[in-house]
Amino acid sequence: MNLLENIHDRWADDAVLSGLLPASRVKTGTTSDVTLPFAIWTRDSQAPVLISNDGAASDNVGLRCQVFHENYDVGYEIAERVKAVFHNIAMQLQGFGGSSSSSGETCKGDIVVSMRRTNDYDLQDPDGVWRFVVDFLAKVYLPEGT
Repeated sequence: MNLLENIHDRWADDAVLSGLLPASRVKTGTTSDVTLPFAIWTRDSQAPVLISNDGAASDNVGLRCQVFHENYDVGYEIAERVKAVFHNIAMQLQGFGGSSSSSGETCKGDIVVSMRRTNDYDLQDPDGVWRFVVDFLAKVYLPEGT
């Protein structure tokens, strides 16, 4: 399970968050379904921080959650819950980022060591829809390298 799939599952597992916005309305990557309300998680950046001689690596991964809602108060509540659920967490991954070992198999055992909120803001788009943006930085340990 990759990082964005893990985030989607964590959203679905949180009763409060999925009560505010069901996981079926949460997309990862891009979406053509813009029926309100919805949220999109994207991986905005990935940069190596450390590569060791044994092939292990550590990457910083920038993640962004955007919540689109026609009601400011409800959208704000969802964004606040996103911060509460995803800030300062760790999680086990499998096959993060599609990385491969030298044998071509998907790597297993990648770990999000920490995921921290780095920025958040809201704005109203020209069509009147509110957009709530929450940025995170995930530090990911890849035992088999990049």
